[in-house]
Amino acid sequence: MHEVFGASYELIGAVLAGAFIPASLHPKGEPSEEGHNQPVLFIPGLGGSDWSLDVLRMRLRHRDFRTYRSGIRNSGDFKKHVNHLLARLSCIAEKTGQAVALVGHSMGGRFACHLADEAPELVRSIVTLGTPIGKRQLPALADLLRMDALSAEMATRCHLPRRTPLTVIVGLRDRIVPVDGAVLNQTELRLRCRTQKLVDTDHLGLPYWGDTPALVAEGVLKQTKHTVH
Repeated sequence: MHEVFGASYELIGAVLAGAFIPASLHPKGEPSEEGHNQPVLFIPGLGGSDWSLDVLRMRLRHRDFRTYRSGIRNSGDFKKHVNHLLARLSCIAEKTGQAVALVGHSMGGRFACHLADEAPELVRSIVTLGTPIGKRQLPALADLLRMDALSAEMATRCHLPRRTPLTVIVGLRDRIVPVDGAVLNQTELRLRCRTQKLVDTDHLGLPYWGDTPALVAEGVLKQTKHTVH
């Protein structure tokens, strides 16, 4: 089932990329310098490849962030992908001499949180887009995937990083990871390094929503001020 979902994900991504890439390459106004050349690694959701986040990645690049692709098609194989992403993360940090901000869509956000646990010294901050949080029951997602092993694996990797600044962006019209499965509760929000934004779009539209680049940039930049050492 996730292969069908992934194919749909890629098709929608390709169509939207075709529509938005020209504007992303030549956006109105002069390029911003707000990103100060900070490195940002983008991690796609289940079934998706880097194509699905290329529009968002280019828009962050226009804001003077140094952006990087993950190099994966997300099959849900945590062990395989985490090992690859750890190597990718280490390479970027070594190349730039800086800790790296992670932006993950859907399950890509789970990978980002796990990477922060595995290598906290390499992760500067995390921004998630429509990512399932904690052990919430997500019947629509479970029914879509029909993958008991993957659901069980996700449940074991539900924890949020305690020391890494985190911004959670949630789509109000998301039917795959609905609001109550993606928002932080009051207990989870108590840490000062966490914040969340609710936006009027659906799951696949999150990376393409008009204000997403600004929210991602704000999250990365704002969080660095609250990093717990």
